[in-house]
Amino acid sequence: GGVVQIMTCGLNEKFMTDLKDGRLKSLLDFLYKDDTLSLEIRQNFIELYYRGQKLCKVISEDDDYKIIDLSENHDNVKKYCDEWTKDIPLMKQNIDFYLHDNPNLEMEYGQYLMRENNRDSQAFDTDYYMAVMDYNNHEENKINLIGIKWLATESSRTKGDRIAIAFIEMKYGDKKPIEDSIFQKHTEELSSFIQNKKNLFSLYKDIETIFNQKVELGLINGVDKKIVINRNIKPEFILVVSSHRGENHELISEIRKVTTSFDYSNLVQNINMKVAKTNYAGYGLYEEQILNIQEFVNEYQDMWGTHIDY
Repeated sequence: GGVVQIMTCGLNEKFMTDLKDGRLKSLLDFLYKDDTLSLEIRQNFIELYYRGQKLCKVISEDDDYKIIDLSENHDNVKKYCDEWTKDIPLMKQNIDFYLHDNPNLEMEYGQYLMRENNRDSQAFDTDYYMAVMDYNNHEENKINLIGIKWLATESSRTKGDRIAIAFIEMKYGDKKPIEDSIFQKHTEELSSFIQNKKNLFSLYKDIETIFNQKVELGLINGVDKKIVINRNIKPEFILVVSSHRGENHELISEIRKVTTSFDYSNLVQNINMKVAKTNYAGYGLYEEQILNIQEFVNEYQDMWGTHIDY
């Protein structure tokens, strides 16, 4: 489970052409006008997300396309694509009602983070873009988001030769008990995953394909060319902390569990472990606001006068 399973992602040429100019163009036009939806590229099918939840998927079948409604956790509602954009509001309402009783704020705010760094007006000015949600398509033990680090300087954007990969984990609020958190489990899985270079290079290829196809579809603001990830730059793991009360020490305890519970020294040889501070209550990711874990702990201790046995 978790991030260990490899997918081969991407849409074939016909699927891409139909989204841009063919029988799926009405869907893409809908997405341009509705920033609350995110299109995720899988293995020659797409999934739409709303509030961090799968809304529907679109599959190629018998030289046509069908929509499968996932908003009520069933997959037996199939309609041909020329009928279905009018049903999206009802699917969204199904998700709204579901989340009222089953909130999942990590996933919901993860999608906000994707929107702010990819689609909103300032997206071209942040230092990270998001490539994909739910890369491995499993329902548990997964990294929220995989993105790319591409500094928003003229030199970096022009050359495009220093693009790195970033695994992003969203943590919302302080109410979830530490023992229920899967941050530690995700980190251990990631450690195992990235030590296998074959896994990592397959993932690089998938992320390049997904991101470049999103660029081609006009879903990444400010990018109009293909990217190549620099395999020689160490990946980053970024814990994005939202709505955390500083004097609540559980976050630091949780981080300490990660840094002391397994072969952490080996992990940091292969990946840069970081924590993103809130950027004036927004979700834009800027390099100067993303600290390595030791810097974050030190700043926390200075601010709250609390010694952490790190």
